[in-house]
Amino acid sequence: MLLGMSESCGDRDGGGTNPFDAWLEAVALALVVVLPITLWPLNNFRFEEAKAYLFHACGMAGGLLLLARWIADAPWRRVERRLGREGGWMIVAAAAFLVSQGISAALAVQRSHAIYGAPGRGGGLLTMLSAGILLATTVTIGRRPGTVRRLLEAMSLGSLPPLLFGLMQCLGHDPLGIGTAAHQDRIGGSFGNPIFLGGYLALLLPLTVWLAVEHARASARRKAALFGLLAAMQAAALWCSGSRGPLGASIVGAGVALLLLLLARGRRRLAGGLAALGLCGLLGALVVFHQCVAAPLLQHDSHACGDRFNRAGSVLVRLHIFRAIADTMSDRVPLAQNVDPANRDPHARLRPWLGYGPQNLSAITDRHFPPELLRLEGEQRVIDAAHNFFMEVWADAGVLGVGTWLLLLLAAMSALLAALGLGAERGKWLYRTPLLLMAAAGALLATACWGLWAWSLGLSLGLLAGWLLVILLAAFRGD
Repeated sequence: MLLGMSESCGDRDGGGTNPFDAWLEAVALALVVVLPITLWPLNNFRFEEAKAYLFHACGMAGGLLLLARWIADAPWRRVERRLGREGGWMIVAAAAFLVSQGISAALAVQRSHAIYGAPGRGGGLLTMLSAGILLATTVTIGRRPGTVRRLLEAMSLGSLPPLLFGLMQCLGHDPLGIGTAAHQDRIGGSFGNPIFLGGYLALLLPLTVWLAVEHARASARRKAALFGLLAAMQAAALWCSGSRGPLGASIVGAGVALLLLLLARGRRRLAGGLAALGLCGLLGALVVFHQCVAAPLLQHDSHACGDRFNRAGSVLVRLHIFRAIADTMSDRVPLAQNVDPANRDPHARLRPWLGYGPQNLSAITDRHFPPELLRLEGEQRVIDAAHNFFMEVWADAGVLGVGTWLLLLLAAMSALLAALGLGAERGKWLYRTPLLLMAAAGALLATACWGLWAWSLGLSLGLLAGWLLVILLAAFRGD
C-alpha cells in the first residue's frame, strides 16, 4: 500500500533526475530480492539474525545515500511543498514513531535488546530505523517513472525461492532438513517459522494480484500469466502455512480493498450495501466472541472456553498473554532489574506511557505470568511476543508509541483515499473522523466490557469498523 501511494505522489511531481536515485533503487531492489532467502546455515540454521543483519546493512547504506541525495537536492527549498504531500506526511509520522521507539529504547530495562534485538531474533530500534529509511527511500525514488512497478515486481518475484522451498516442505521434502516437529504439518519455507512465512505472503499476495491485473490490462499476456501463477502459488503456500492471523488479515483486507475498488469504479450503492453488511457481520462476530471466549475467560473457566472455541488452546494462549502484558503495564510496583534484583526500575511511573523498550517482553512479564498459561504452554515460562501488534507497541513504547503509529496509519489512509479520488481537501476530516472515533470507541468499549487486556482487540476491530463506516459515508455522499 505504501509503495502504491508513493507512486501516486511521484506521478504528480513529474519525475526525479537526481543521480543518487539509481543507487537508492539498487539498494531497495537488492533488499527485497535477497532478504526472503537469507539464512545462516551454521549454528542450527538461524533465520532472524541473518535477515536482520542484511536489513540493517541495506538500511544504513540507504540512509547514507538518502542523506547525500537530499544534500545535493537542496531540500530546504522544497520542504514545505513536500510535506504537503501524502508521502511527506507518512515520513513525518514514521519519524515520530521512530522517536517514540528511541525514547523507550533509551529507558529500556535491557537496553542492548532494545537497540540491537534479542539474541537469535531480529527487531530492536536498529531494525525499525532501517524500516523507516526504506519507507523514506520508497517515497523519494517513487517519483521516477516505473520505479515503484519495478520494486513491486522484484518483491513478487523474490518470493519464488521461499515459495518453492515451502511447497517442497508441504510435499514432504525438506531440502535442508530444517522443519521442526513443533510446527507439525505447517510449512515455514526459508523463514523458519510458519507465521513469518504467512505474514510475508499476506503482504505480497495483493501486490502480486494487482501486478497480474495491470499487465492483463496492458495486454502483456505473458507477464499477466506469470504473476497470476505466482499469486496462485502464494495463496497455496499461505494456506499451507496454517497461519490463521495472516490468512484472516488477507481475507479482510481483500474485502475492504474490493469495497474501495467498487467506490472508485462508481458502484457506490453496491459498496455501501456491502459495507453495511460488513458492519452487521462484525457486530455478530463480537457477540459470538463474547459468549464463547470472553465470558468464560472472565469467569476463570478456561476449560469451557477452550471446549467451545478452540480445543488446541492457541486462542487461550494469546488471551492470557494479553492479560499478562496488561497486568505488567498497569502495575505501579517498580520492576526489579534482572541484572541486579536490588536495583529497582527508576522509570516505573512512565512505563504505561513510554513502554519498557523493544524486545523486552521476556524480561518484564515474568512476575505476572498466568498459571493457566503455564498449564497450556507446558514448561515454557517465557513471553517473547505479544501476538497482537498494538499490544506489542504498547509494551515497547507505551501510549506514545501507539499514538504515533495511529498517526502513521492516518497518513497512509489519507494517501490511499486521495489516490482513489475520495476525501478531497474540503472533506478530508469528514473521512478521517469516523475512523478515529470508531477506533477510540472500540478500545474503550472492549476495555469496559472485558478489561484492560482487551483494548488492543477493540482498537483493531474499531479500525475495521471505521473503514467500513468511511466506505458507507463515501457511498452515501456520492462525492
